[in-house]
Amino acid sequence: MTTLTGLHLRAGIYQLYVVIPTDLQARFGRWRFRKSLGTSNRKEAELRGTVERARLLALFASAKNTPGTLPALSAQTQKVLEPLQGILIPAEANAG
Repeated sequence: MTTLTGLHLRAGIYQLYVVIPTDLQARFGRWRFRKSLGTSNRKEAELRGTVERARLLALFASAKNTPGTLPALSAQTQKVLEPLQGILIPAEANAG
């Protein structure tokens, strides 16, 4: 089974760690992003983490092409990622 790069279980909740490319670390003021995925369910964490990782990688790509201030995601990228926000697997959707 393939696991999502940067997915870690911490205190029973999955978190996603994404290392910022070296050439962008000074711009972002850190060397990595860490985000709680808000779930203890591995399948849900992989879904949420995949969406968040895609968002961050798109942000990094945009930052490399935009000198100066930190860029926002393009409208096209936001449109692609929008339907993926808030995805729940059926077990958690019915639990709560």
